[in-house]
Amino acid sequence: MSYVEVLSEDQPKARKHHQCFHCYRSIAPGTKHRKSTLKYDGVYTLRMHLDCDALWDRYMKDSGLSHWRDFPDGSPPLADEFRESGDFDHLCNAYRGFFPHVVARLEFSNKESTA
Repeated sequence: MSYVEVLSEDQPKARKHHQCFHCYRSIAPGTKHRKSTLKYDGVYTLRMHLDCDALWDRYMKDSGLSHWRDFPDGSPPLADEFRESGDFDHLCNAYRGFFPHVVARLEFSNKESTA
């Protein structure tokens, strides 16, 4: 079994619009974000809002999940993980007070995907 290999990680300021891996919303120019370059069936780069990344880490901890044990092929986007859990609204409500901007972006993306 092969695993995702992390080649580099950085927190640059965006020079142009990028799409957040976790919420699918735009990362605006000038916004500090996480940039990860990974290798798995090729090399690719993921960009994400820092607060989306923080909520993903919190969700993993709260759920008892492990990147390497539970997602050896790579972690799914937060929006997909919340939707596929079957408990999207409950999860959003549980994290709303801690990550209000992330929850708003997730709910907006969810509305667009189901419209």
